[in-house]
Amino acid sequence: MARWTIFFVLSVMIHLSVFFLPSKFVTTDMAGSRLISVDLETYSVPLSEKATPGVETSPLPKKTPQKALSAENKPFPDAVPIETGSFKAFEEPGNMDPQPEVVAPGAENKSLGGLAVPLVTDADTVRRVGPVYPLASRRKGEEGEVRLLVGVGKNGRAASVEVVQTSGYPALDDSAVYAVRRWLFAPGSPEKVIVPVIFILE
Repeated sequence: MARWTIFFVLSVMIHLSVFFLPSKFVTTDMAGSRLISVDLETYSVPLSEKATPGVETSPLPKKTPQKALSAENKPFPDAVPIETGSFKAFEEPGNMDPQPEVVAPGAENKSLGGLAVPLVTDADTVRRVGPVYPLASRRKGEEGEVRLLVGVGKNGRAASVEVVQTSGYPALDDSAVYAVRRWLFAPGSPEKVIVPVIFILE
């Protein structure tokens, strides 16, 4: 009877230990009546850290290389020296008297069908107005020689101006005619003279 009482008491103790210690398993060694407790430790597994999204950096704007100025984009020079064989063509008309081409007195112009019309000389003129070299003609590279047959009036002014040899460019011809119409000839000059005007770009 006492033996059963011991087993009963042990059973109650085991149940009580399990009730008050839920985190431990209690086993009994029936042979030696020893209590062996096993601790159960719980480990929390850390959640994997969320990958921090990388900060998107916008690429630096590409530098646009400056286009080199081409020859076509360069501004046309304001002043271009223009040389003529007989007298200078100026950018702006003025009362200027450039040195003319040296022409022997009485020299005849052979382009007029043998007519004895002399070339103008320095002594034949009192005032010469240089022709304007048109800007459009300079940009296009237009060059040429204009020969004008000028009829000299009694007042010393050009009574008539006629193109007898064209430069091939109407703008150059018109500029030469406009300038020579403003010339003033000396008294006693021939009634008709040939005035050569040469437009040359340097």
